[in-house]
Amino acid sequence: MGEEQLVLVLTVTHVSIPSMVSTYQEESKIFQKGAYYCGVKLFNHLPLKIKSLSNEIKLFKPALKRFLSLHSFYSVEEYLEYSFN
Repeated sequence: MGEEQLVLVLTVTHVSIPSMVSTYQEESKIFQKGAYYCGVKLFNHLPLKIKSLSNEIKLFKPALKRFLSLHSFYSVEEYLEYSFN
């Protein structure tokens, strides 16, 4: 696949799933322990209702604070295991 085609595929992926932030498949353990990777992973696990407010920071921050105060997670693992259905 050419470089131009790869860019097109990544662009289409972002458009078709706007509620998910893309993490590029990286095998490096150092990358997976970094702040960007962890932040994306935590954001992608948020309920869709809160993620949809991410473009409006004045609505997103209070909604996130309310969500976190209602759900007491004692570890990142507990948060990632929780199902929001």
